[in-house]
Amino acid sequence: MSSYTLYRAPYLFDGISPGFLRNGWVIMDEQGYVVEVGSGSIPNELPAVDCSDLLCPGFINSHCHTELSYLHGRIPSGTGLQVFLEGIEKERNRGREHAARAASEAIDAMYRSGIVFVGDICNTLDTLEISTGSAMQFYHFVEVFGFMPSAATKVFEAGREKWKQWGTQAGITFHATYSLSNELLAAINRHALEEKGLLSIHNQESEEENQLYINGSGKLAERLLSWGMNLDHWQKGHASSLMGLLPKITRERPLMLVHNTVTTGEEVQWAMQNHPQLYWCLCPGANQYISHRLPEARIFFESGAKVLLGTDSLASNTQLNMVHEMFLLQEECGIALPLLLFAATNNAADFFACSHLGTLTKGKRPGLVQVTSLSVNGGLTAQSESILLRGST
Repeated sequence: MSSYTLYRAPYLFDGISPGFLRNGWVIMDEQGYVVEVGSGSIPNELPAVDCSDLLCPGFINSHCHTELSYLHGRIPSGTGLQVFLEGIEKERNRGREHAARAASEAIDAMYRSGIVFVGDICNTLDTLEISTGSAMQFYHFVEVFGFMPSAATKVFEAGREKWKQWGTQAGITFHATYSLSNELLAAINRHALEEKGLLSIHNQESEEENQLYINGSGKLAERLLSWGMNLDHWQKGHASSLMGLLPKITRERPLMLVHNTVTTGEEVQWAMQNHPQLYWCLCPGANQYISHRLPEARIFFESGAKVLLGTDSLASNTQLNMVHEMFLLQEECGIALPLLLFAATNNAADFFACSHLGTLTKGKRPGLVQVTSLSVNGGLTAQSESILLRGST
């Protein structure tokens, strides 16, 4: 057993148990595969690495835009979603020649902090070479935008050409509730079924989305009109954007709803009853940056919803760090750390169908992360940091 290494810490989260194992340990071989996990007494004399304070599987960042890393600090915070999106449009092509380098630096930082897998939004091919050669694993969501029915075929085919270049770990997906015609939505549904792709959509980041679906008015409707579009085809009269959109999305493929900033408890229950493969991704750092408003996180955890965590982008966040996201939800919403870790590991591995990730289980290669500076009650503190001890590849 000379090629094995034992890691031990006061707390261990294995991704399966509802809480922490006290005085936990995990044995890994030289390739990073889990050999044994336990707590208390150690079965063999092995080279030991003593860690503080917590050990857990590698993190999965379920929603990120690494291609926007070059926009770090360029968009003012606290302006609300519409002004933020206008800022993205204004700044997107300024300094884009640095996009690849900035994304590479962001990916390296994420990996060192314990993120071993990223669900990455890809509106361009700027990060193609970087992500393909990274030690981090990816699923690439190729978003397509098209509010007008007449544009559906053109924008879908453009997205399909990008998708071909990303390889097998990629899918064509929706952008947001307000950037879809029925025709484009149907094309994305068909592609997901044919190619067994995963689906993602930015959901209810603002009340303006609901207003568009309820009565066809509000700042979002005004913005679409200012772009020279019209609302002649738009079907209003829905209770909310989620209730208007979800019945049109295939139930046969896993769907991740991202942000959910203004989603209500009633909508969560309704959606879970109407879609059997539904996951809810919270990105609190971005919500706080854009609008100084967090989602009602407790309703997702208390309803038994499958919760995921994401960082969004460096255009909309101060850092791409999962501990930072978890700390926000712990402090502002009262979510216990084991639940947050479950969202960042096991739940996400389930959504992305990565059976080798998410849990410290014998035979798996999930990566191993150390989280430091826990409180006396086993929670995160402002000083908590995460460090990758073993990768997953």
